[in-house]
Amino acid sequence: MQEISTLIEHVNDMYQFYMTKEKYNVFNSLGFRSQETMHSKFISSILNSKDHHGQKGNFFKLFLKYIDSDFKMDHVEIKTENPALKRRIDITIENNDSIIIIENKIFAQDQDQQLEDYYRYHKSKGKKVELLYLTLFGNNPSDKSLGEVLLNARETVKCISYEKTIIPWIKECANQSEGRLKSSLEMYQELLQILINRDSYMNEIFEYLRKDKARLKAALDIDFALERRHFLNEFPESKDYLIKCLCGYSEELNPHYDNPPQNTILNIADSEHEFGNWQFYFSDGEIYVANCNNDKQYIKLFNPYDMKNRKLKSLIFEEGDIVYEWLSELFEQIRKFNKTD
Repeated sequence: MQEISTLIEHVNDMYQFYMTKEKYNVFNSLGFRSQETMHSKFISSILNSKDHHGQKGNFFKLFLKYIDSDFKMDHVEIKTENPALKRRIDITIENNDSIIIIENKIFAQDQDQQLEDYYRYHKSKGKKVELLYLTLFGNNPSDKSLGEVLLNARETVKCISYEKTIIPWIKECANQSEGRLKSSLEMYQELLQILINRDSYMNEIFEYLRKDKARLKAALDIDFALERRHFLNEFPESKDYLIKCLCGYSEELNPHYDNPPQNTILNIADSEHEFGNWQFYFSDGEIYVANCNNDKQYIKLFNPYDMKNRKLKSLIFEEGDIVYEWLSELFEQIRKFNKTD
């Protein structure tokens, strides 16, 4: 117990140190972290030779090196939220003959036949298609997103990551820059390091544990103590905090419990509102958001047993700023669902 007590005390000291020395990061202050649309727009801006960063095609050329592509750099048009079959593609990079499609998945779930639709749509236009599936750590897309066509041609989809593709690329772009551009790229890189849990604070904790096996064992014991616990049941007040945050996020949402309550945690609107058909509900110990008029449109918020999940963690520790970040991402995802109806 003494080793655990010492470990907790030391990590808390490190936490206090990093909180007091934390530098201002405009991306973090804007709630940029979990908003996939904002990440896509920033990445597109850096890729675009016509943007105001003054680097012409240098950043784009570097990016092609990191994704190992022979894409031609002539007559290039870069767009975000580009429409395709009632969907919107996160990033498209297109020239006369070819198109690079980037599906950016930080926290959002795959949609049915999403990648297949993108592929078929641009193949039908006679384009050579490069499909990039971008996640934090290079995860594979789900079978439902691949659809029947791509399930039999998985090699068509290239999995890239923020960890091994975007962060090194941004770092190299920053090294070739100066002034405000360099600072902006360094702040964005810093934000991405936090996203993948490799920021300075986490790295120092790991080094502290790595140097002493007794500390490492104590840390593992703490981790084991948290395993297989249903944290929504252990901290039931976190559901009430979710309602409080929804009220703070938008007064128009009008969250309320069913009367009498059944499986529904709360409705979020009564009338002609853009989210009026959606409900938060509790099923088999998990929280879902679902469209009452379309049983195929639903989103599972998080695994209630996974304390490492930042959504669950932010509810339990009542971290309002972080809750508002992922709520913004959540409602943006709902808007995309609504557009496909």
